Amino acid sequence: MTLDSNDCAVTILKLGGSIITNKDKPLSLNEHALNLVVSATSSASKLSNSKLKLIIVHGGGSYGHYYAKKFHISQQPSKVSPLGIALTTQSMLKLHASVGEALLRRKLGIESVLPTELLSEDLLQLSSAGKSRIEAALECGLIPMTFGYVMHRHGEAFVISGDQICKAIANSLNVRKLIFVIDVDGIYPDPSLRGEMIRQLSSTFGVTTSKRSYDVTGGIGSKLKVGFDVRKTGAQVFYVNGYKPNRLRNLLLGRKEERATELVL
Repeated sequence: MTLDSNDCAVTILKLGGSIITNKDKPLSLNEHALNLVVSATSSASKLSNSKLKLIIVHGGGSYGHYYAKKFHISQQPSKVSPLGIALTTQSMLKLHASVGEALLRRKLGIESVLPTELLSEDLLQLSSAGKSRIEAALECGLIPMTFGYVMHRHGEAFVISGDQICKAIANSLNVRKLIFVIDVDGIYPDPSLRGEMIRQLSSTFGVTTSKRSYDVTGGIGSKLKVGFDVRKTGAQVFYVNGYKPNRLRNLLLGRKEERATELVL
């Protein structure tokens, strides 16, 4: 199987930590929001008659980010205590299990893939083995699912974010669409959410961003940077409110949805 034809183009669904966890409360799953997102995904999958080729990537929210901040693990490689690496990693595995269980309850067949199994040495694309594994999973009708993680090399540890993984996937596969699922309607001109949501956002439009209490990967500013990088590959990029499942379902099905932010070049 190859993913070079339009029929095999994939959609990346990036579940932000802000929507699947209570991000300002350590180690707290937002079950209500997670179930809404999963319900929309399940509905779109059924309505598409298995034509939807989906890859799910999720963030760390109040799980991985909590421990990463506590043990000073950032996106820059540094010396980190073994306990810090272990606790951060285990917290992400626990969150990943919860997300997977929610998807399985909706009868969505997933295949978990660790970032260490997926990415190339430079982290900018998929490794040949990682790409083959994703393609094989999609061929079986499975939904490959991965997540932000702690990597370690040469005695140093660092965070690889879910957003970075989305970019690596888009650099390696024929990605039709990247949907960031967040906890607000879309992108606003400033963090206070004053004014109207921006329906179409270009890289020349000025947006003020901020980070939350437990966020070591750059917050919405990082998501916008990654989004524009992915947009340059030819993929559509959207930011949508996960609390509004009909909006997410529309985007997954390729329907017009004005109540979301779309990036334009």
